[in-house]
Amino acid sequence: MASKTTKQRDLDALWKQYDHNANNLISLAELQHILRSTHPALYDKKPLLMRAYRAADLSNDGFIARSEFGDLLYYLDTLEDVYDLFKDLDKDGDRRLSKDEFIKGWKKHGGKGEPLEVFKQMDTNNGGWVLFDEFCAALAENKVKSR
Repeated sequence: MASKTTKQRDLDALWKQYDHNANNLISLAELQHILRSTHPALYDKKPLLMRAYRAADLSNDGFIARSEFGDLLYYLDTLEDVYDLFKDLDKDGDRRLSKDEFIKGWKKHGGKGEPLEVFKQMDTNNGGWVLFDEFCAALAENKVKSR
């Protein structure tokens, strides 16, 4: 049997830290608990946490299994930049982007494409706002190119 790589050992150590009650599943509460003390800035980004948690929960059972843990860490890291961009565009802090906020900020941040068309593409529920989930989905699906 091959020995574990350093990366695998590091992931195992992190898993033990995150799986606070040692039941081989990470609940959202456990994730929040560990992030509150280890990464307070990330802990305060609730929409990011929820999006990363849901994206990593491939089994849709409401928990992160060991096999999903690497994905959770990846999403937390990757979505942080997306969240920061969204937050910067959201000038009034209501956790949604109005057409005006989006258009004013999209080009400023190096977004590709005509801002109004990109906004319409992102607003998948046609609510007149782009929500964080829509923003993430659009960027993740390469519907639009940012930065």
